[in-house]
Amino acid sequence: MGAELSPLLEAARQILIEAKQPMHVNDIAAEAVRTHRNQQMSADEFASSLSDYPL
Repeated sequence: MGAELSPLLEAARQILIEAKQPMHVNDIAAEAVRTHRNQQMSADEFASSLSDYPL
């Protein structure tokens, strides 16, 4: 069984699956805010957190 993703990464994963195409991190963040999956962060905070996430 694979490792569980953090809520932040799971939101980004679902957005990318639904988009069916590559997206810039800022576009992922905007979609997270639009669909209320931003975990109470602004789009800028979401994008920054996503970009800074350790691999």
